[in-house]
Amino acid sequence: KVLALQHSIDVRHRSLAVGREYEAPPSAGRSALHMDVSGYMELKESQMACSRWLGRTLGLPRRYAEGIPRAAGIDPRTKGNAMDDSQICALHGAAGRIINDVISGNHTPVIMRDQDPEAAPVRLSSGNVEEVADFMSALDSVFTQNILERGRQTRSGQSQDQETRLEGVLAEQKKAVQTVRGRAEVMGRVADSMYVMLSSGILRLDTEEAAAALAENGATLVRERGVPALSILDEKVKISLDAPLQSTASVLYGESKRQAAAISSIQDMISKTQRKIEKAARTVQAQQGTVAAAEVRKRNWFERYRWFYASDGTLAVGGRDAPSNSAVVRKHMEPGDRVFHAEIYGSPFFILKGGGSSAAALEETAQATVCFSRVWREAMHGSGAYWVDPDQVKKSAPSGQYLPKGSFTIEGRRNFVRASSLKLAMGMMERDGDVLLACGPPDAVAKHARSYIMIEPGGSDASAAAKAVRRELLDMGAEGADLYNIDDYIRVLPPGRSRIVSRNNGA
Repeated sequence: KVLALQHSIDVRHRSLAVGREYEAPPSAGRSALHMDVSGYMELKESQMACSRWLGRTLGLPRRYAEGIPRAAGIDPRTKGNAMDDSQICALHGAAGRIINDVISGNHTPVIMRDQDPEAAPVRLSSGNVEEVADFMSALDSVFTQNILERGRQTRSGQSQDQETRLEGVLAEQKKAVQTVRGRAEVMGRVADSMYVMLSSGILRLDTEEAAAALAENGATLVRERGVPALSILDEKVKISLDAPLQSTASVLYGESKRQAAAISSIQDMISKTQRKIEKAARTVQAQQGTVAAAEVRKRNWFERYRWFYASDGTLAVGGRDAPSNSAVVRKHMEPGDRVFHAEIYGSPFFILKGGGSSAAALEETAQATVCFSRVWREAMHGSGAYWVDPDQVKKSAPSGQYLPKGSFTIEGRRNFVRASSLKLAMGMMERDGDVLLACGPPDAVAKHARSYIMIEPGGSDASAAAKAVRRELLDMGAEGADLYNIDDYIRVLPPGRSRIVSRNNGA
């Protein structure tokens, strides 16, 4: 029965509603699993190509409808009424073999890359085909490639638009060079023609003979608001009809030189545009390079909280806020642990699992407890923390009192530890085959991370600090730094502003 529906369906061939028996949609064609050779014989009465008939009759995609005839040694374009019984039987046999191979598992899945990549359970063509271990791997490869390609297009779309626009500008600039160069050459020829006119007895440009000579060299005498000018390739050069032709020629020579000089400035602009295009192309490539497929790994339970491994290898886990404070103590505190809290309101609870095997582990956990409290935000140097045993932590308030969420009552003796400094380190550490982004006391992180960044209160907000830390780790070549996005880096940073103090590359 139907348990839930996004919306009810009531159409000609079926009705679906909550509580009713489910009805499958009608088949788009005959079943390829059950149609015998007599059904294929109907193809002989069709004028359609056999591949098209298969697609329509059996509801097959085009690649399969064309692949079955090829497997039978028949051209997919062969019309049904041109086929004989032996070809029909071969077509039926090929379809049966492909179907049986898929059902029985006796087949090799492939990725067909002739056009758009497509996964198929069987080889249907002899083109660019890549065999894979199983069909799910083929689907994963194709879908991942499609998703990455869309991601690259989305990520670099604006830069690609800029590159396209700049290429259009470059084409216009190159066209302008050709136009200006041609105009300068024509002006030079027109100026030369002035002396030819003089030798022919032509003394003025407003005569029919002069007009013909000008036209031969691509120039026309025009008047613009009553002022005479020579129009040369859409450029108008003002002249005086009463001036000697030698003077007019001199004006044209000067204008020709000016046009030629303009080519140099346009070429400078072309060089600048080309550099901009190269920069835009590098930006597109860089943006597309940041799009990658990352395997989603199962996170460790402690990654939901503040955490680090002490220098002796002991795990320390702390709360991020009131709910996680409560969860750390109620769910993960066990006999033998050490429970830490800073000497300030709003401190997280930290648990050193197993109590630690060294004094250094106690000092590091105390330092982390202080740094991940509001001490960091307010840069309150000189603060400290204390630790107690689990049986000293009471999860309920004394009679008549109230405990806010994430708070607990501490009874008995408190063991105070002064935080050595108000500094933390961020780095990539390997644990059980995973590369983890860790943030904790410098000595602890340095013990387990090959490369790490030292930070202290002040400087940039969490977002800018996270970007800076990630960039530094990437520059140092820290393995796994690229697997975490900015939000992950922000998540492990202490609350408030942070600034980078130093970078350490090497164990």
